[in-house]
Amino acid sequence: MRNHRSSIRRHAVKTAMAFVIFMTADSFSPSLSPAAESIEELAGRGELLGNVEKLILDLEELKKHRIFLNTAGADEFRQLPWLGSADIRALLRERKKAAITSLGRLASIIGKGKAEAVAPYIAFDAVRRSRKKRTDGDFSGTFTSRVFREIPLRRGVIDGKYAAAAEKLSNRLKLSFSRYTLTVVQERDIGEPELFDFTSMSLGASGIGILGTAAVGNYEVNLGEGLVIGQGRYYAGGADVPSSVRLSSKRLSPYSSSSEYGFFQGAAATFVLAPCELTVFSSANRVDAVINRKTGMITSFDDSGYHRTATERERKDRVTERVYGANLRYAFKSGIAEGKIGGSWVRYDYGVPMTMLGGSSSSTLAGIEGEALIGGIGLFGEAAWAERPADSFSWTAGAEYEPVRGVNLLLAVRSYGSNYYSPFASAFAERGEHGGNEQGIHAGAGFRLSDRLSVSGYYDRFRFPLLDDHCPFASDGHDARIYLAWKPGGGL
Repeated sequence: MRNHRSSIRRHAVKTAMAFVIFMTADSFSPSLSPAAESIEELAGRGELLGNVEKLILDLEELKKHRIFLNTAGADEFRQLPWLGSADIRALLRERKKAAITSLGRLASIIGKGKAEAVAPYIAFDAVRRSRKKRTDGDFSGTFTSRVFREIPLRRGVIDGKYAAAAEKLSNRLKLSFSRYTLTVVQERDIGEPELFDFTSMSLGASGIGILGTAAVGNYEVNLGEGLVIGQGRYYAGGADVPSSVRLSSKRLSPYSSSSEYGFFQGAAATFVLAPCELTVFSSANRVDAVINRKTGMITSFDDSGYHRTATERERKDRVTERVYGANLRYAFKSGIAEGKIGGSWVRYDYGVPMTMLGGSSSSTLAGIEGEALIGGIGLFGEAAWAERPADSFSWTAGAEYEPVRGVNLLLAVRSYGSNYYSPFASAFAERGEHGGNEQGIHAGAGFRLSDRLSVSGYYDRFRFPLLDDHCPFASDGHDARIYLAWKPGGGL
């Protein structure tokens, strides 16, 4: 129940496990790290969908720059896929009573299993005070180079349709100095003629005065629930069904993935002037596109990242994607209610007419977003407007509630306009790519019976208002699933 390709759905868990091994191989340890064990548990009890590589990279980064438990906001906690919305609300509520200063206290709030899973990524106040004393000259770096060869060779390499390159090559360099990071990623897939078909470089900075985060080079932006922009987002579903609807990622982050599509190239910054937060960005990035030779229009974008055959190489870097925009959020607190509201404005232009925009090459997007905690009820939503191909409107909203500890309820509604189109959207949907042409209602419930046993399920009813060549299937349907997760004791 996501807007991801079936191939991603089939191979997501395998990709996660392979990447865990990749990231932990340098330790030369026969046992998996706590991160790997926790990711295995997530994969075993449900699904990991979307950009799973980004999830692993984010978690590795959080090991070095931990989330401060007693000061972090809901956005920061949402980066941890083990925490559902009820867990986050419980943390925010309980720390108001008294600071959380031990793993035991944390376990009493979210459960022993989850506390152990998030322990490598969180820090208590005592850790934060000691971190403030560190010098600005702290330096660290990692470099990984991989060569992968398939046996037997792929048919495309043998018959000459691909280049003779039979190896997959990848390099990853990451340097950290004080509050700055530099990331360089290079990759060549099997059958691609260039030594490194893809090279990504990003320079990031954080926590410098009012500058919350800044990025130069390649970077990702995530706004609201993904109707306007949602890049590199991942879903962590399974037994914690409510957390599978909310999209989890940083609002702005330097790009560190080897995926060759779904990022901006330029400069961006987030400025924090409490209670406001302003994010601005500008990008000019060449992207792969399919252009109809008769009409001269862009008919689709090629996000596979493969450049092996003559056709694939013809599509490479075909057009320049120019994007600029801003997002402003305001944090509020009044009585029992607290949360954030905000708005976004984005302008993009490909310089070539697009069939998706009715023959135009550019369009404007605007959106409003909000989330609030009122007592024990969590509310969230986003509404977005697209200028082309015709004035169109999409929105999604939901509510989460924990009537008793260990019982989580969710209700979410979505109505994505038939003509709404955002090339950067990644909203929760059955099949509504680009945040358009879908309506639905989603109800879910999760029950944590003990630290070892949990059960949950959801029911989703959906409808596709407009049928065309790209959507030839049934115009409505439903999806239901039940998860049962049991963690054996240490004696087994």
